[in-house]
Amino acid sequence: MKNNSEKQNNTIDSHIQMPKFILRQFEINNRFYYYDVEGDYIGNHGNAKTTNTYPNYYSNSIEIALNKEIETPFSNFLKFVEKAINDGGVFQINDAQYDAAYNFIYALIARSPAILKIINNNSLFFQFMSEKDQHDFAVVNSIRAGIDRKMFGDYILSFLQNKTDIPFVLPVKGVYSIKTKDIDIIILPVQPKFAVLLIHRDYVHKIVSNGLINIALMDNEEQIMQCNLIAFAAQCKQNWGRVVSANKQLLNNLREEYHKIRFQN
Repeated sequence: MKNNSEKQNNTIDSHIQMPKFILRQFEINNRFYYYDVEGDYIGNHGNAKTTNTYPNYYSNSIEIALNKEIETPFSNFLKFVEKAINDGGVFQINDAQYDAAYNFIYALIARSPAILKIINNNSLFFQFMSEKDQHDFAVVNSIRAGIDRKMFGDYILSFLQNKTDIPFVLPVKGVYSIKTKDIDIIILPVQPKFAVLLIHRDYVHKIVSNGLINIALMDNEEQIMQCNLIAFAAQCKQNWGRVVSANKQLLNNLREEYHKIRFQN
């Protein structure tokens, strides 16, 4: 029989959807505020270690695979981009780096509780698996489906620097979409002042010059607030999760604005 300390050592606090290394970017002094969707309140003591976690949600082997094959390559890719921007802001991306970015986005979607529900509703055998096996099955097969079907094959990677005093908020679902000047853009905030974009190939001329990626700049606070409101609403539509930021007033403002829009409709 295992004693309690051994049991505790075998417990892994799995991050259900948004990985810890991205959440850390939104901390100040190892803390951030958060809006809790289910409770409809602003929390004061959020942190990257415990937010969006559940004990043993994934198996140890899946945790290791996600870290090695998804999170670490994407983290290295972001470090490359940050250095390239500091060195001049125009750069090329190789195939492995493209794969790292797309696979990370596929994984975010695959880790969504909404995907788990869809699979459960469409499988006769899924319900007979243990919860952990369900979680593992959903994330592995959904990532594979995203890769095999080239889910975002018609999109080009780009990047957005936020030049305003208003930071991006981070919904734990990660990605959300906006439409500007008839262009559909998928946004993934990775820092309060920086986001990864997916833009349709039809508009490649707006982001690529001589084979090099151009960085988009946004210095309009109203546009940043609109992005944040869309991110906030996107997380709320999941009926689950949190939206995090080191700026409590910003979260309060978004909550109030979201409720106005929601009750008007």
